[in-house]
Amino acid sequence: MPRRKKWHRRKNVQKGIGGSMIIVLFIAFALFAIYQSMQINDKKEETQAVALKELKQQKVEQSVPEEEKKIAEEIAKEKPEEGKKNAEKGPEQVVEVKEEDIGGATTKESAVIQDEALTAALNTTYTNATYAYSLNYPDSWGFTEAAPEQVGFAPKGKAVDSQYQGDIVLTVKSNPEGLTVQEFYNGANDVNLFTDATGGSAPRSIGGREAWQFTGVEGYVPSTVVVVPLGDAFLEITDVGAQHVDDGLFDRVTASVVVE
Repeated sequence: MPRRKKWHRRKNVQKGIGGSMIIVLFIAFALFAIYQSMQINDKKEETQAVALKELKQQKVEQSVPEEEKKIAEEIAKEKPEEGKKNAEKGPEQVVEVKEEDIGGATTKESAVIQDEALTAALNTTYTNATYAYSLNYPDSWGFTEAAPEQVGFAPKGKAVDSQYQGDIVLTVKSNPEGLTVQEFYNGANDVNLFTDATGGSAPRSIGGREAWQFTGVEGYVPSTVVVVPLGDAFLEITDVGAQHVDDGLFDRVTASVVVE
């Protein structure tokens, strides 16, 4: 009998160990399942985060053309012709500009002015009765006549003052001795455009008269100057800072000069 009891006791112990191992295995399996579930959730969250980021990026990219379209619509309301041009170009070419003061005009106004200069019709005529000459300038421009000898032309969006007289300025210099351009501007009258023109000089025919164009004339800012003989005077037409050489407006204005 004692041996049988010992054998039963050993069998019970083995059963207990086997049951414990099953429980341990079950717990391990449960922990592994939880770990796998957490890994899946992490990957799912990572995938969702990437998808959300891409979605936001797409919305940002899509919002840019919408903003450009709004800008084009605003321009179209203010300036129908300008809006038509932007519509032909496409929204991606409509440039947003900040409202900041630059020389009396905002950057938005300056951008419009620059674009108008390329296609502006020179339908408005200025006539100087004192010195018997006239020229044409854009409809969107105005002029300030300080005296018959001094006239400044500028886009209407720019403020003219003592420091800024215009983008294109006309000055009459008296020539009572009837000198030629070469004689008058060779330094004898305290002005030597042939030397000051760092970009060179060349003759031009304006209003049926032999005129001269001087490029890169040194001064406050390098400028382009055209000199037209008026008989007993010279008409100096200055593109201040050479702002309208590249857009062709300066050549068009000077070509329109008529001397009576």
